[in-house]
Amino acid sequence: MMHHHRRTRSSLILQGALVSLLLLSNVVEVQGQTLQAVGFTPKDEGNAFNELELAKDIRAMREAHTNFTLKKSIYTTGGDSNTGSLTLQGLSLNAEDKWGQYPMYRVYTQGYNLLGQEVEGDQQGNFDGKPVAHYADTLVNDLFLLNVTNIEAEAALSMNVAMAFYCTLYDMLTACKQNLVDQAHVALDKAAAFYIGADQVPGDSTTGYFLYNLAQFVGERFNQFSIDGDSQVLANSNVLAALNLIQSHLDGDKCSSPLGISEVRDVVKSLWSNVNQILLQMLIHRAKTYTPGKPTDFVELYSLALLPQVAACQSDLFVSLLKYTVTLNVDSSTEADLFATLQQSYSCFGVTCSQIGAYAENLVPECDEGSLETLAGYEPNEDERVKSRIDRDIRMMRWMMEAKAYDGAQDIYEYGWNSIFTLQQLAKAEAGAFVGSDYVAMATYFANAQDKDFADAIVMQILQGT
Repeated sequence: MMHHHRRTRSSLILQGALVSLLLLSNVVEVQGQTLQAVGFTPKDEGNAFNELELAKDIRAMREAHTNFTLKKSIYTTGGDSNTGSLTLQGLSLNAEDKWGQYPMYRVYTQGYNLLGQEVEGDQQGNFDGKPVAHYADTLVNDLFLLNVTNIEAEAALSMNVAMAFYCTLYDMLTACKQNLVDQAHVALDKAAAFYIGADQVPGDSTTGYFLYNLAQFVGERFNQFSIDGDSQVLANSNVLAALNLIQSHLDGDKCSSPLGISEVRDVVKSLWSNVNQILLQMLIHRAKTYTPGKPTDFVELYSLALLPQVAACQSDLFVSLLKYTVTLNVDSSTEADLFATLQQSYSCFGVTCSQIGAYAENLVPECDEGSLETLAGYEPNEDERVKSRIDRDIRMMRWMMEAKAYDGAQDIYEYGWNSIFTLQQLAKAEAGAFVGSDYVAMATYFANAQDKDFADAIVMQILQGT
């Protein structure tokens, strides 16, 4: 964790006993549950066998309780599950080689580079003295030093597995862009496995060990059930619907056209929003269930699982959220500021007030969307708010290019992330902007007044190195 905390070992051990009463301490094993049983029918469940089985390593880490030596061995080399060479640690250590061009992975490495320099005093490219490419593994290993029950398993899930889910969706998208539909299906099956995991019973928070289980646990505390009488929480229903929609898109020949690929990519983006919803709700839950006078390590964990996205989005919110979740322990004097800052940052995560909802029968009320965001004191309507976020795409592109992730920069440029139009549409004067005399003068200088794609051509040449 961030090293400015002055914490005693004894207080952390005492907290461990309390933490064991919280999230997912009651592990129930149900053999034989499949992806299809939960609501996603893979093309071939054998495609994702190792990814499904890896969930059992999270279970084994929880079951190890205070045996931190065993727990670390499970994390680094695997437990008794049959996952081949796939390990929880390997998800982080191998990410740079596998997923180094993907946008959100690069947001996190660049975000942790910023945290390393500004908080830890690290050199460029390091976080806590280790390469930023291994940020998730570095954080999990730091947590082993705390000897706090369950926190390492939650970290491996919220950092390593969550990023693997997202990046495997991008494996699918990359294959789709090349119209390699069979490869796209394989990647989609793996992504579903990273979300659901082995032994998950539908709508049950006491079985399963991956993101579906985490969503069930916290969604119940926000009273977010899909329909009356259905035990499955809304986040899980939405994720399953999105995974099935992607599968339908792949079967429906969407990968053969730019418009179809854009539709698939839109669903991938929505899935990342769903994961953010889960992590944000867990942060709120942890910020309301801490033990007064004790270090709020779990709040810090979930904040660190989210902070890079805020750093890529809005600097002042990043500084404030860092202060209230990492620099300071949460207590009654900081709770209100923490929740206000967190709610102001929702647009950075692609979530809304209603999506997060109210915690524990209004213990933390649902925020008011209209009061969260102004433009230099001006209160715009929602459409103008979303348009104004195009600067966030520019910042993301800059981070991609600093990391030489040109494919990731091109993805943000062509498809966008934060605004309702893209930088490419803006370059082509397709975003509703008025084409005036200055634009014509620029077009004439670079090409001719009839060529509205001159700016796009320049950007694409830079991104593609042509």
